[in-house]
Amino acid sequence: MSRAPQYSFPMLSPEETVSCLVELQIPVTVDDLLKPKAATAKRIYEGLIEHCTGTTQEELSQPKASALFALPNYALHEDSIPVIMTLRAL
Repeated sequence: MSRAPQYSFPMLSPEETVSCLVELQIPVTVDDLLKPKAATAKRIYEGLIEHCTGTTQEELSQPKASALFALPNYALHEDSIPVIMTLRAL
């Protein structure tokens, strides 16, 4: 019986995490990590998505044309589509 591989990630201090994010050109402060707000988390995730995949937030905000026709009342979903696209990219 084989075991599934176990992965270990280093635990970084808030200062080390900020240093890593700043190297990735994602502006963040220690206070942002210790007292996170939704907007800050969104900005960090968007920066990580752009760094790792090359997909910008502007591209994530643009729904695919096929999706527009699938939604009967597109206007009701204008705000939620960019959020869903960001979550899918994660």
